[in-house]
Amino acid sequence: MRSSKNRGQSGFSLLEVLLAIALSGIVVGAIAGAMLTLNKVTVGAAKRQKVTAAITSFAESIKGLDYVNCGAPGNGYDYPSSPGALDAQSLGVDSIEIVSVDYWVNDVGDPSGEGEFVNSDTIGCSDGGTAVLAAVDPDPTSPPATTAPATVDEGAQLLTIEVRLDDLVRRTTVAKRRP
Repeated sequence: MRSSKNRGQSGFSLLEVLLAIALSGIVVGAIAGAMLTLNKVTVGAAKRQKVTAAITSFAESIKGLDYVNCGAPGNGYDYPSSPGALDAQSLGVDSIEIVSVDYWVNDVGDPSGEGEFVNSDTIGCSDGGTAVLAAVDPDPTSPPATTAPATVDEGAQLLTIEVRLDDLVRRTTVAKRRP
């Protein structure tokens, strides 16, 4: 008698095939997730590197500028204004600017005789007289409503530079001294 089953042929059952497909899907999903994470990390590192290079280049170019007595963003330090100067587009970032200038103030009333850096918008600046504070007089073309005693520019400034690229914002400070 012959058996109706053919014992020489073997195969995979439906359960084995489904299990193999499910395991393959899990492995492929894990690999795809790892690749997406690696891509995010790489893009973030490239962005940080571009911002660091831009801020370093801009800071070095600012160091090469002449010292501006009572300089402020948009008032003496309105860089870049000269042809061929570094700007956000040439550095590959969204924006780059000098956001504040702080002045060295010798505090003569302090018994220790130490000074400090103070923001120019807070104290105003002058080469020896009084100055209109930016927060008090929004319209420089009209006569000032109030004036306040200003600090004499004593020859040392800290310029704060800000760089933006997408959602990444970095700041650095450049020291300037009067020669």
